[in-house]
Amino acid sequence: MEQPFSLPGLLHSPGKQHDPESRSMSQGPLVDRHAPSGESAPKHSLPIPLTPLIGRERETATLRQLLCHPDVRLATLTGPGGVGKTSLALQVACELHEAFADGAHFISLAAITDPTLILPTLAQALGLAESPDRLLFDSLKDFLRGRQMLLLIDNFEQVISAAPLLTELLAAGDELKLLVTSRETLRLHGEHEFPLAPLELSSRAGMPDQLSVETMLQYPSIVLFVQRARASQPEFKLTAENVAAVAEVCARLDGLPLAIELAAARIKLLPPKAMLTRLQESALGLLTSGARDLPARQQTLRATVQWSYDLLNAEEQRAFRWLAAFVNGCTLEAATHVIGGDALIVLERVTALINKSLVRQTESVTAIRRTDRGMPGRRACPASAPRSSLRSGYRLRYRSRQPDQCSPGTAARPSRRCNYGRHRASRDAATSR
Repeated sequence: MEQPFSLPGLLHSPGKQHDPESRSMSQGPLVDRHAPSGESAPKHSLPIPLTPLIGRERETATLRQLLCHPDVRLATLTGPGGVGKTSLALQVACELHEAFADGAHFISLAAITDPTLILPTLAQALGLAESPDRLLFDSLKDFLRGRQMLLLIDNFEQVISAAPLLTELLAAGDELKLLVTSRETLRLHGEHEFPLAPLELSSRAGMPDQLSVETMLQYPSIVLFVQRARASQPEFKLTAENVAAVAEVCARLDGLPLAIELAAARIKLLPPKAMLTRLQESALGLLTSGARDLPARQQTLRATVQWSYDLLNAEEQRAFRWLAAFVNGCTLEAATHVIGGDALIVLERVTALINKSLVRQTESVTAIRRTDRGMPGRRACPASAPRSSLRSGYRLRYRSRQPDQCSPGTAARPSRRCNYGRHRASRDAATSR
């Protein structure tokens, strides 16, 4: 959860010491903190990726072009957890670092949740030593003044209340540019948001007669699955027998790179068809055992979803649990009925969930990704809420469905009954706990 934060209190008090041991090992080497004052920072301090970036050529080119525009000083790369924000940002920073006279520098905020630690973290990453008789913030602004530099600041969502500090830094360094990754926008003047979507999926998933190995290997999600599967089982191949199952696995995982990598790591034990069956039973239970050198919140899909959920306030969590009851999403009108309360307040809560990359808007339907729905669904909707609200919301949801939104041969009424029964079972289970 976001911690209370006072900008004036931070700006006018010495920064707290930041434990070097809490620093992410992937951040790259630190420069000498005892170097003489005024000594230049290294040309760049970007960690070298251990795996190639797959399927992001268009996004890489677009984000690089955005950062090269003279009027863009702050770009925020947003998206859900596990979508690959850090990997894309690092790729772009590596390609651009020579365009900045003072290089590009990677600053990970993964180890901190206290907004007051952001200044010591920035100073440490830039090799700026603290002075006992000078405010750290003033030293940092002096350091950045006149430097042509790109700072890549990763994982800003957990200290989002400290975002105004970035405006102060940009004002001090007129040739400074910031590339920030965050699960939500910073809401700052001059910010340019770059939303990152999951990897492209095949529209033919679920239609095995129309699939071929050659066609499927044109989709980044399939390529990523195959490459990560081969890392665990070198003899794995995409064949006519397993291509349909692999395509459906990637579709059920919403094209989310982290989820696909976690699934592919299970290939030794579960061939694609068996993996698909397990995913239909419990995606969060299967997608575990990620790489040990990843942050704990990225070693399992459950931890990734939990991390994002815990960053919400209580009312946003409640709204999220309600929306998770709609298997195929719902209209804003239906969401208003089930969440309850003033329509404008509901609008604000749904908007907050969209801005925090936990809910996606597709035309007139608001939906939660399947990979995000599982864990909040275990908690179900608030047990104290009236069932009439849920019935009303489902009625509105399916009344508004167009004929082409329903599966062939499937009427809206049986589907509504099925979904309500599913919610009622989870709600009763939550009540009994």
